[in-house]
Amino acid sequence: MRKTTGDNKYLWLPEPPINIGEPYALANYGFEDISAVIARKYLNRGANLKRAWVRICTHMPETVDTEEPLKILEFSTAHGAMLEIWNALGHDAQGTDYCVPKKYAKRYKPVPESHPVFENLHHNPVKAVQEGWIYQPVIESIGEQVHLFNAGETPYKFEDKSFDYVCCYQAIEAYAQPADWHKIVAEFCRIARRVVVIGFNPPPLRAEEADDWDNTKLAWEDLRKYKQNGFTNSFFEFEETKRGFHPSACKLIADPQYIPAHHNKVMEMKKTGAKGDSYYGKVAANYEIRRSKQDWWHVEQDEMKALLDTLPEGLSVVDIPFGTGRFVPFYLERGYTIYGLDISAEMLATAKSTLGDSFAKCRVTTGSAMALDFADGQFDLLVSTRFMRDIIVARDAKRALAEFARVTKRYAIIQLGENTQTRGLKVDDDYILENRLSSAGNVKMLKAVGLKVVEKRLVKSDPNQDSNLYHFLCEKIDSAN
Repeated sequence: MRKTTGDNKYLWLPEPPINIGEPYALANYGFEDISAVIARKYLNRGANLKRAWVRICTHMPETVDTEEPLKILEFSTAHGAMLEIWNALGHDAQGTDYCVPKKYAKRYKPVPESHPVFENLHHNPVKAVQEGWIYQPVIESIGEQVHLFNAGETPYKFEDKSFDYVCCYQAIEAYAQPADWHKIVAEFCRIARRVVVIGFNPPPLRAEEADDWDNTKLAWEDLRKYKQNGFTNSFFEFEETKRGFHPSACKLIADPQYIPAHHNKVMEMKKTGAKGDSYYGKVAANYEIRRSKQDWWHVEQDEMKALLDTLPEGLSVVDIPFGTGRFVPFYLERGYTIYGLDISAEMLATAKSTLGDSFAKCRVTTGSAMALDFADGQFDLLVSTRFMRDIIVARDAKRALAEFARVTKRYAIIQLGENTQTRGLKVDDDYILENRLSSAGNVKMLKAVGLKVVEKRLVKSDPNQDSNLYHFLCEKIDSAN
C-alpha cells in the first residue's frame, strides 16, 4: 500500500491486516439527520483505515511487528480506524470519545440517503442512543469498545498503568489550553505502561494572532524536552502544511526503571522472550484467523496429518495446549478419543465456536501444562505444538515436558526449535528454548524424560536465525523396548 502526499511522493508500507475496501454498514439509529453531523471524509472507511495504518506504521511500528498482545487506548478515537487495525492484529484496543453538547455541535453538508454507506445493516445494533455521540453508528457498526467521557477533566477513571500504549491524535488542543497540556500528558503517563504518542493539530493560518500562540510554542518545547512522570521523549516529528513547518507528533517512552512489570504478566514475560499466559479476550477470539494467514500454519497442518497417519487408529489423545482445536478433524478421522487442556478458557470458547458440533466430541478443561491433573500413562498419544519453543521459559518447558512424558504411555508429538549452525547454545532456565538446542540437544532433552525420537518433520525454516522448527514424533522408552 502507498500513501499519497501532496507532492505525489509515495511511502511504501506493508499491507494492512484488514480489508480497507469494505464500507461501513450503517442502520437507522433514530438519530435525526445523522449524516449531517459527521464530516463526509469520516464516513469513508477505506480512507480512515489508510490514514490510521500510516500513523501506526510511522509512529508505532512495533505494534505491527509483534505477536505479543498489547492493551492500547486511543483518546478521541472518532471513527475507530486505529482500533480496527490493532484489534485485527490481535491486540486489545479501546477508544474514548465525548458526547458533544448540542450548542457545540458542528453541521456538515448532509450525505444523501442513496450514499453507499447506508446500503447495509450490521449485526451490532444500538442498545441506547447516546445524545451527542456522533460517531456511535460508525463505532457500533464495526463493533469497537469506546469509553465516553470528557478527556479534559482529570483524573481519568482508568487505573495506574492499565494500558501498554496510550495515543491521542489531534485532540489535546480540545482538552486543555496549551499552558495546561502538562496535566493531560501526566494523566496519559499515569495510565500508560510503555508508550504515549501525541499527535498535534496544525496551527491556524494566523497563529501569531491567536491568544495562546506563545503558550503553544512553549508547550511544544516542553514536550520536545520531556522527561517527567517516568517517561522520556524519544522523537519529535514535524510536517509541512499551509501553515509551514510545525510539530505534528511526539512519542514518549517509559524509562525502564519505571515500567511496572507487576501490573502486566506479558511485560514480565517480554524480558525473557516468552509470550506467556496471554491468550485471552480478542487475542483468543482472533487467534485462528490470524494464524491461518501464516504459510507455515498450513505446513504444520500437513505434517501433523502425515505423522498421525503413521500411528494406529482408535488411540486416546490429549492435546496441550488445546487452543482452537485445530487438529481435531484429524483426530476424528482416525477415530481417536479426544482430550484437551488449555490455560485460557477464552481459547476453549473460541474452539467451541470454531469446531461447532465436533467440540462436543472432545473432553477439554482448563489447567496448567506444568501440573497436569491426569493419571500416569492415561493417554496413548500426547500432542503439543506452538508451546515449548517460545510460550514459556526453559525452566517451565522442562517441567511441562516431564508431565507430558508422564501422562502418555505410548506416543508423543512435540514441536521444538533447533539450531542449525552450532552444537547448541547455553540454555538459561529464565529464557525461552527458542532455537538454542542442537539436534543432539533436543534428543538428549527428550530422552531425559523418557521419550525416544522416532521421526521429525520440518514445519518452518528461518536461515536468518539459524533456526528450524520440527514436529518430533516420540515413543515412550519403556513402551518402545
